[in-house]
Amino acid sequence: MSIGAQAEVTAEERVLGSGVHDPREGDDEAGTPDPGLVMSYAANMTVESLVERLYGGDIFIPSVGSGCVWSMARASRLVESLLLGLPVPNIYLFREHESGRHMVLDGRQRLLALQGFQHGSLCGRGFRLTGVCEGLMGKSYADMHHLEQRQLDKALITVTVVHQPKSEVSRRPVLSLSASPCWQEVYGRENDRMASQELILRFLALFWSLSAYRRPMKHFLDTFMEEHRDLDRRTELLFWKCFDRSVATVAEALEPDALRPEGRMSVPLADAVLVGLARRREQGPIRDRKGLRAAHWRLVSRLRKEHLCKGEATDASRLEKRIAIAQDEFGGVE
Repeated sequence: MSIGAQAEVTAEERVLGSGVHDPREGDDEAGTPDPGLVMSYAANMTVESLVERLYGGDIFIPSVGSGCVWSMARASRLVESLLLGLPVPNIYLFREHESGRHMVLDGRQRLLALQGFQHGSLCGRGFRLTGVCEGLMGKSYADMHHLEQRQLDKALITVTVVHQPKSEVSRRPVLSLSASPCWQEVYGRENDRMASQELILRFLALFWSLSAYRRPMKHFLDTFMEEHRDLDRRTELLFWKCFDRSVATVAEALEPDALRPEGRMSVPLADAVLVGLARRREQGPIRDRKGLRAAHWRLVSRLRKEHLCKGEATDASRLEKRIAIAQDEFGGVE
């Protein structure tokens, strides 16, 4: 049932070698925003309740991102696990302060599978269980015995609800983006949600407000959040689109671990690559993937040569220079 992205060492990583360091080492200004700004609680909810609340709109899936992508066999295994009483991954929801509704952060495909099985259709196709134990093989929800239906409906799934005070509603897009499948693939398996969210916030702030950057980084990020505290839907979608395009380009055209030399995320490299790609994508789609990979190779080579992948990650001149190099290399790619 679990999904894991495997990290592989690429040629670019060999170019960077040991010159890439965790930016928090020796840099007390690169602190993660206060975890107290985001609160959460966990509760067990029945499948029946989750599907009802999904139909009713209390739980909703954001329109930005992947739709239904699970295969019938994978969705069937989720149903089988619940019927057999096996553990399944948590679902993460974000509670909107204003409306009280719950946006799905992580668990989109699980919820679509459960809703689809009850409805009898998944991704536009009739949903009958496949690839499961003999007693369940070929059954739809309507075919199941009443006791089997009740067993599934009353099966419990742990749901973690994330929420935040009204003054911090500007963090909503960051929380949502951190659950993006593309970002999870690019970010890797590091179990540090706050570090992941900080990296996304750095991208948004540097892309929109690089000219205003001054140390310390924490103050810069806090100021950016305060200025965008009351986001309208249009601005939030612009954040989504800009970030998602950059991350998808890394995942699809470069190696998914292109930002994770030696198996861990390099924040200086991530800043440069993501902002540089976002600037390039403003000009239009990138069609020359081979040329993009060559540009990425030149970028990491130049960063290493100029010693910009080690030392302080928040020094203004070094940060601006890394991003300028990335824009220079990516800007010429067709």
